[in-house]
Amino acid sequence: MAFNRFSLQVLLRLLALLASLSLLAWSLVQDAGIFTLGWLIALTLLQVWLLFRFLTRTNDELAAFLLALQQQDTMRAYSSGKLEKQFSNLRESFQKISRQFQLIRVDKEKQTRLYQALINQSPVGLFTLDQQGGVPFCNRASLHLFGLEELSRLEQCRNVSDALPGFVDKLRPERPEVFPLSDHKAHTLPVSFTRKDILAGGEALRLISMSPIREELEQHEMASWQKLIRVLTHEMMNSVTPVVTLSKNIEMCLNPLADNPDGEARLGYIHDALHSAAMIGERSQGLMEFVSTYRSLTLLPDPKPSQVMLLPFLEKQTGVFLAEARDRELELKANAVPEDLTGFFDQGLMAQAVINLIKNAIEATTGTSGARISCSAGKDNDRLFIRVSDNGMGIPEDRMDSVFVPFFTTKEGGSGIGLSLCRQIMAMHKGSIEADSEPGKGSTFTLWFT
Repeated sequence: MAFNRFSLQVLLRLLALLASLSLLAWSLVQDAGIFTLGWLIALTLLQVWLLFRFLTRTNDELAAFLLALQQQDTMRAYSSGKLEKQFSNLRESFQKISRQFQLIRVDKEKQTRLYQALINQSPVGLFTLDQQGGVPFCNRASLHLFGLEELSRLEQCRNVSDALPGFVDKLRPERPEVFPLSDHKAHTLPVSFTRKDILAGGEALRLISMSPIREELEQHEMASWQKLIRVLTHEMMNSVTPVVTLSKNIEMCLNPLADNPDGEARLGYIHDALHSAAMIGERSQGLMEFVSTYRSLTLLPDPKPSQVMLLPFLEKQTGVFLAEARDRELELKANAVPEDLTGFFDQGLMAQAVINLIKNAIEATTGTSGARISCSAGKDNDRLFIRVSDNGMGIPEDRMDSVFVPFFTTKEGGSGIGLSLCRQIMAMHKGSIEADSEPGKGSTFTLWFT
């Protein structure tokens, strides 16, 4: 309806302009007077100006409306005097759109404030990093953990620790790492940092989350101490109880010697006493070996990493057991994918870990027909791994949680430190070890590197 009214007015104005031009042309042909020609020229120019003004008015109003939207000016009002006559519903449409955008903006601001309040109330520290080292956003928990009033640049973290900016900058996505911060009482506070890459408004940002883990570490530490105390108590009691018993036996054997002059009986008591003394020596030696084994877990040297070719490294470790593998009719293979794969670790310590895994695999395959052991290296999601797999007896499910506990063993005569030693070596390399086993089908141990 409004469009028809607009078209009719344009048509009428064009007809009026055509009429003015026709009269002007007729006056020129008839050689009318100067006054008539001037009047007709003025009338024609007026018609052109009115038509131009009429056509551009709507365009100007629409341009102003779009500019207001671009500048997010949703408070703009549109008067009825300009467009009401030509477009009776255009002004109303503009007002509706403007009110709708205003409601959307208010709702967006409410959501933004709600999200900011929730993030600021979070006990987890959160801040973002741009490509230039700026910090566009930082919540209160982060400022509290850093002990700062504000944080706009990563370099400001040098006020907390000189090493902190470099540590944050080198974080890998989805790979939590721990950095010790100092709380307001100057106590060390271990904090777990995690990085996640995000895209906001076409800009690549790094979202860093910070979570204090003191309580978690204390819980794990307490559980570890409890396990260790149980193991130490068990081993100590196993060694000390026979010593006490044998000592009493020696006392019982020697006491009658003072009152019994019979030589043959005396020799019998002495023989029993010597046997008990020998047993004491044997148990004491076992206790010393236990302590020596325990010390081996605590006296590992600091790792000295270097670049290592994985295939020759694995072939060297499996080569130690080739003769034993032939005697047992055991298939023992080493491979790496790709063949020129390299790793960065302490070659001596890692050789100790791999040898322990291969020894365990050989023992697990004892009595297995068609026994096979595979020692391989490769990458999974850019993470380097070394994997030792066998098709031996496997590990019962109820014992899987204890295989890395020091001195826990299911083998007769085993020390129970092999897997614990492997875990400690991997921890020194900031890596980890995983176990996967199915009884009757075999086991797989994987060394993961950062």
